[in-house]
Amino acid sequence: MQDQFTLVVDNVAERQHKVVDILKYLRKKQPELPEPKAFESPGDAIAFSSAHDCPVVFTAIPLSGTNSFAMIEQIRSQNSHTNFILLAYQKEYIVQALMMKLRPSGSIMGMPDVEAIRNELDNLWYPLPS
Repeated sequence: MQDQFTLVVDNVAERQHKVVDILKYLRKKQPELPEPKAFESPGDAIAFSSAHDCPVVFTAIPLSGTNSFAMIEQIRSQNSHTNFILLAYQKEYIVQALMMKLRPSGSIMGMPDVEAIRNELDNLWYPLPS
């Protein structure tokens, strides 16, 4: 089986590092979880996901200076079974994603914690292969 990765796309360094640290912590308890890989740039995340299996993407919305919704559409066109978990500080961005029919698997408002991330991983739309 090809290596799998959980992408964390966020240009807010504090939140990006926190999500990656939590994913590494959860992976110690559940080694079947994909290895986390962090990106600040949506373009870099798109390029990486085109060459690797990335069943879960945690992405900030909005990503300053870019269109995070376009990134979601592009990654989803590469793999329609990618789970997107939206990270936002304002509910309006999550509502906008829903109105655009981007079909996120879940969302986390504010600064993520272990419980919120574990919850989202336990409720993915497209389960991870065992």
